[in-house]
Amino acid sequence: EATMDHAENTGPLSVTRHGFANDPRLQGDTSGGAELAAEENLIVVSPEWQEKEVNFGGIEGLDEEGVLNLIEDLKIKYPQIDASRIYLTGLSAGGSKATLMGVKYPGIFAAVAAVSSPGVDKQELTAIAETYAGPEVPYLYICGDHDNFQMIPVDGSGQFGTPGIFQNDPNVDMFPFIQAYQKINQLEVAPQYNLSLNEFYGVALDNQEWTTLGEKQMFVGTASNANGVMMKLAAVKDLAHWNYKPEAAFIWDFFQDYQRNTENGALIINSPEK
Repeated sequence: EATMDHAENTGPLSVTRHGFANDPRLQGDTSGGAELAAEENLIVVSPEWQEKEVNFGGIEGLDEEGVLNLIEDLKIKYPQIDASRIYLTGLSAGGSKATLMGVKYPGIFAAVAAVSSPGVDKQELTAIAETYAGPEVPYLYICGDHDNFQMIPVDGSGQFGTPGIFQNDPNVDMFPFIQAYQKINQLEVAPQYNLSLNEFYGVALDNQEWTTLGEKQMFVGTASNANGVMMKLAAVKDLAHWNYKPEAAFIWDFFQDYQRNTENGALIINSPEK
């Protein structure tokens, strides 16, 4: 969805990636992104990013380089796009890839969000984080407590998973995502999870509270460095492994606090008090 109501260099762009073997049209329809674009006057794009051997349409996907090229093409086609406000999100495997790309290309994306994402790309992400010397990358992670892959609680103890998946699939555990983003954002890095600190994510968070997301209950908390909030973790009650449209506005509320200096890649925080 694209709007032309912006002056040049004033409109934000959100790139949303579909889940494994899904369709980008399905991602657009179910993520709430189209409605968000209309309500908030931004551009939301859902590309086919996976290789044709696994994507729903059996067509050539854009892969990592292709998505970056798409963004550059969009900036030319729509000069309304504000290059300092480009954001990346995704569902499941798409969210895992967004989690990775935010750290690989921190000068492009002002903030990243992942929805129901197992730790598919955690090995590459962890390796980058070990020697990371780039700018901060704000990160939002959302997962439902009924997710059949059992990403939360992070020890795999969820009661609604498909038996054996968490224990047997090395791609599921997402706790390394948290550790990597703690490291790159100069937060205290947890050596291991401790569910007494947070019953879902096992790390100490600020501003922990139960709130509502649409018609569901959600437990949220944040982690900050000296500059402001750099990570937000959310657990949604009674949500399975899928999109939930109210998440779009929740993600956008997080994204709006951040911009990227396009000259030097530094993070600009618009609402450090949050």
